[in-house]
Amino acid sequence: MGETTRYGGGRHSGTGYLAPSQPVGPCVLVLHEFFGMTPSFTRLADRLSAARFTALVPDLYEGAIAAGVDEARALAGSLDGERTLTILAEAVEHMRTNWHPRVGIIGFSLGAMLAVEVAQRTEVDAVVAYYGLSEADAASWDIPLLVHAAESDEWEPVAELRAAATALPGAELHVYPGTGHWFANEDVADAFAPDAAALALDRTVGFLTHHLS
Repeated sequence: MGETTRYGGGRHSGTGYLAPSQPVGPCVLVLHEFFGMTPSFTRLADRLSAARFTALVPDLYEGAIAAGVDEARALAGSLDGERTLTILAEAVEHMRTNWHPRVGIIGFSLGAMLAVEVAQRTEVDAVVAYYGLSEADAASWDIPLLVHAAESDEWEPVAELRAAATALPGAELHVYPGTGHWFANEDVADAFAPDAAALALDRTVGFLTHHLS
């Protein structure tokens, strides 16, 4: 349903998977996990398009996809943090300027941490974080935030996510019983929890519809 697109310019340009809606609806950036832009995230963009959002999945690894956790760690570690955040800020502005003035971000794990950081350096109207959250300045945070947490998560313990979310004004957090990290990623077969993933997506679409409309 979507297509490859380029945004930004020069050293701060990036590529990604763009799934426009008809008519053009509010924009959503989907930030993938440390495995890379696997099919789970392009399928999510297509689902968001069907829900009348214009979705962009920035490809943070420029085509590389990890075969396992060790390779994923290496790919994530190879990112230039400042350049990545600048490119993602460019993506937000590209979507706002060329598609729709309201923009939200959905981030997963690594992408969730990046989503919070990007939201603090450019104008974003809503953030959804799946099993991940980075530190934010609570005194200046005024962005609607929805957090999805796994009940049993060795990577991002629910207690830590709850504490981080509680510190941010107006944050909403849901915990999904019987789930672990990657529960919403169809490409991680031993972690994917279809019922929890469907419920989280329903909540995400409702949250974004409310805050981006």
